[in-house]
Amino acid sequence: MMAVTARSNKNRIELQGKIFEKDSFVSVTFLEGEGKINSLPYKKFDSFFIPCKEDCIIEGEGAYILTKVEKYE
Repeated sequence: MMAVTARSNKNRIELQGKIFEKDSFVSVTFLEGEGKINSLPYKKFDSFFIPCKEDCIIEGEGAYILTKVEKYE
């Protein structure tokens, strides 16, 4: 479940929200901006791995790529 709100303010995107996946880890790579992810600071090109079943809170400005694994049967 991803509930991240992104608001544009001229050339910046404000990020505020929560990411939670029960079946997969999540990889987050920030392409621009700065802020905090689970109280840890991030800046451009930082990457984080979030284990499954763990809440992840994103606060700040910028843009990111989120990757997760889905099971196909």
